[in-house]
Amino acid sequence: MKVYTHFFKINETEEFRWRTLLHFGNSWDCIGSIVMKNPGSSTFTKEAPVSKPEVLEGLSRYRFKELNWYEFSIDPTMR
Repeated sequence: MKVYTHFFKINETEEFRWRTLLHFGNSWDCIGSIVMKNPGSSTFTKEAPVSKPEVLEGLSRYRFKELNWYEFSIDPTMR
């Protein structure tokens, strides 16, 4: 499983993740949706936005605006 999200730094101590996508396998089809409020313990895999063309192509179907996607680690509760 891969985790992709929009990420915003609000100030030095607060951050906000929005529209987190859990990517299972090779398909980019949506198999479900859930709304939660959970700070979790997921962190960046790297602090640069996703740049792989094949990943950006899959994520492009979930764009609301031109926002950067970031890859995050898996939070233990995501399993």
